[in-house]
Amino acid sequence: MISSCVSRCTRSVPNSSTLNEAITEPKLSDRSKNSRMVFLGNIQPDLQRGVREQVPGAELVALDTMNLWIDTTRDSLQKTIEVVDLVIINDAEARQLSDEPNLIKAARKILSWGPSTLIVKRGEYGAAMFTKDGYFAIDSGLSARSGL
Repeated sequence: MISSCVSRCTRSVPNSSTLNEAITEPKLSDRSKNSRMVFLGNIQPDLQRGVREQVPGAELVALDTMNLWIDTTRDSLQKTIEVVDLVIINDAEARQLSDEPNLIKAARKILSWGPSTLIVKRGEYGAAMFTKDGYFAIDSGLSARSGL
């Protein structure tokens, strides 16, 4: 069973200065707590970590994030990355999060925090998957379809 966990916020967040005030702790059902795989969608990192802590036996935990969380909750995001297996991020965010302009160095740094796999989305250029042992890249196929 795959569980996709969605946060419940009691009010909308008007700006980044009130982000942490708007958070309510996620409460998973007993069935969700027994999930083998968990995808922590793009929610505030403290919420992601709160969900992760409720599913200690999960075999695979993936996390998605974005530049807002890198800008406003970097330390919390890094703590959350430390407890997941797979991080999904775009190339600009990987560089921003790691403070490394070179994508391979950025990937190595993020992997050093704990996840076993990093997937970097590269828009029309495809995606790359990094592990501690190497990487695999694939193009999007857009150039083949468009005749470029």
